[in-house]
Amino acid sequence: PIQYPDKEIWFGFFSVLLVTYALELFVWPAIVMNFVIKVFRKIRFLDRSRVEGKAARFEYKFGIMLKVIQYLTCNKAGGAELKNTGELNEFATNVMRLMNNDTKLDVVLSDMYVGMYMLSRVQAEK
Repeated sequence: PIQYPDKEIWFGFFSVLLVTYALELFVWPAIVMNFVIKVFRKIRFLDRSRVEGKAARFEYKFGIMLKVIQYLTCNKAGGAELKNTGELNEFATNVMRLMNNDTKLDVVLSDMYVGMYMLSRVQAEK
């Protein structure tokens, strides 16, 4: 007699087992990747606070450097109103975020000139 394996009940059980096994193989990687993504998001959150800590140190050191330049030039270059008490906070935070994101710093002389020109216009308005 000829046997047809797909006509027996064991074939149905075997098919259900294969489908469940395939679902398990698809679900476990999704669960693991979900966990990995959550961990990376937490690390990124911690990285933000670390960036702001570095920004505070950068702000302090940059402010000291500007104060030294101010004293060396006897206030001829301006900056007499700089007290180094948080005026550079946004600048330092943005610089630290730029430097810590593995970005390529593409600043040329014309960018710096335009930035200084716009800064001088803003300060002239005040």
